[in-house]
Amino acid sequence: MGKPRGRRLFVFLCVCLPVLVLGLVYTVMQPAEYQATARLEITPASTTPTPADDTAGAKTGAETGGGTARGHRAFLTEVQVLTSRPLIEEVAERLSKSGGLPPDIGSDPVDGVQHMLSTETVEGTEVVLLRAEGPQRQFLARLVNSLTSVYQEHLATAYQKSTGTGADQLRDSVQALDQKVAAKRQEVEAFRSSNDIVSTERDENQLLSAAKGLATALNEAKSKLAAAEGQLRAVRNAASAGQALVAAKDNPTVADLERRASQLREELHDVQQRFTPQYLDLDPAIKATRARLDNLEQQIKTERAAGQRAVVAEAEGKVTAAREAVEQLQQQINENKSAVQTFMARFGEYKARQEDLTHLEQLHRAASDRLARLEASDSEVAPHLEILEAASVPQLPWRPLYPRDAGISLGAAVALGFLAVWLVEFFSRPEPEIAAAGRQPWWPVAVGRDATAASPPLLAAETARLPAPDPPPRELTDTEIAALLRAANDDGRLLVTGLLSGLSAEEIVALDWSEIDLDAGTIRVSGESARALPLNDPLRQLIIVRRALQPQAAGVVLRSLSGGPLPPEDVRSLVMYAAYDAGIDGADEVTSQALRYTYLIYLLRQGIRFADLGRIVGRLPHEDLAGYMRFAQAQPRRPLEQTELVLPALRNVAG
Repeated sequence: MGKPRGRRLFVFLCVCLPVLVLGLVYTVMQPAEYQATARLEITPASTTPTPADDTAGAKTGAETGGGTARGHRAFLTEVQVLTSRPLIEEVAERLSKSGGLPPDIGSDPVDGVQHMLSTETVEGTEVVLLRAEGPQRQFLARLVNSLTSVYQEHLATAYQKSTGTGADQLRDSVQALDQKVAAKRQEVEAFRSSNDIVSTERDENQLLSAAKGLATALNEAKSKLAAAEGQLRAVRNAASAGQALVAAKDNPTVADLERRASQLREELHDVQQRFTPQYLDLDPAIKATRARLDNLEQQIKTERAAGQRAVVAEAEGKVTAAREAVEQLQQQINENKSAVQTFMARFGEYKARQEDLTHLEQLHRAASDRLARLEASDSEVAPHLEILEAASVPQLPWRPLYPRDAGISLGAAVALGFLAVWLVEFFSRPEPEIAAAGRQPWWPVAVGRDATAASPPLLAAETARLPAPDPPPRELTDTEIAALLRAANDDGRLLVTGLLSGLSAEEIVALDWSEIDLDAGTIRVSGESARALPLNDPLRQLIIVRRALQPQAAGVVLRSLSGGPLPPEDVRSLVMYAAYDAGIDGADEVTSQALRYTYLIYLLRQGIRFADLGRIVGRLPHEDLAGYMRFAQAQPRRPLEQTELVLPALRNVAG
């Protein structure tokens, strides 16, 4: 064993030391760079109206809502001005005059200084971080503070120029608009007087009012004409049909004739009832009565015809009068049409001039308001620079981080050393030794402590022939175990730690406080696999914490919400939930059997004696034990006292 270890150490040192020396030399040779930072709050001037803005009307809601966006753009513009070349040129000139520029700044000091500077805005505020990076730590603080002073002076000068120029321009604009309004008002009044326009309301002007009255009268006359023509057609149609156009009560003559004729008809009717027709034809009185009746009927017809002619003539007269009225009104409208059209053109021109005057008055009023606000709020809208934190001389380098880079060099050297050792061992692995010819399995073997430690391991060929568990559970890595413990809740963490300490799921659920002896550091497991299990950290610490939550220390350790023992399905759920929360791939494969399987393999790979294995994990079925033998390392078996019972992942999490 001495020669392989010496060879591994030699290979490891031959690779690790040169790589470590090269990495440390490279780390030390890197020049140190420092960083000086100042924290500034820049409040730009409020947006003031310009002469170009005077052509706009009153401020709308959209313009008001855009004030925040304009303020943010103004802030970003000031941030760009902070590191602009004109300001840096002035800073470089001041530092050069005072002898503050370092000699190795380069041929173009302005360009070199500009590359050193950078800015970063703080989201949601008007705070900007001004940084300077470089190897001259004294110069960096002086540079940042000088640039801050120059920028303050620039803000004051630029604001004085802008406010003075803007106010003068706005005042001139107000005076010009005042003159334009007065001239336009005189022009509109002269035009109104010359064209006899009373106001912008149409009905208040005489000519338009008269034209409107003629149009209304013409429409009424046309309606009357249509009604008269309809009545005339109805009268003529009735006359043609022989209908009476005038009622008898409306014509006294016809009424009297009809009354007399009616009396004669009654007399004849009475006579006809008493005498025969032959007698009546011979009676001269009856003949005279009939003659008078015929005469009366003829008179009635004549009177009715005269009445119909009178009605028709009256209807024709109404039609003629209505037509003459329409023609007369139409003639008057035609005569006034040209005058109305001329007046309407003048009226439209007057309204346009009046609108122009109103627009000029609005512009004048808006400009006057802006000028008043500008003159009253000079102190409120002035830009402001507040130095929240001035730059100080940095004491530690910003980059490179020598401890970090040295640690990286050390880690890389160690990793390369182990890789080299693995490659050498891989290519120089010896052939498996053949057992001595004289050794026979039936020879007696010495019994004792030394003999047990020197007992030969199972041959690789024999362990390969042993059956594997069917199906084999999943073996968890240390990383997965650590993630599982961090993601589990209190019950799940106690359950997982117990499974990785030798207890089965059934034994953990049935674990009673009376079986735990914290002073002796043991757990007395009862049942088919009764044993005294060592109580090691971190399981001991978890039980101490659980006992503080259950001061009565009676009953089972793990309890359900109802206070009884934890059901088996809850055990499966706790393990699976922790696996899912830990983000383990194939979380459904992480079960209590997988955790117990992982712990068994960990013990077997250390070379624990199979006789001592049951003292930790309990009794194993014969077929499972034969399957687990394939994981026994080809090395002498170790007694329980020389076996590490706590998984590395549990020690790391507990630490």
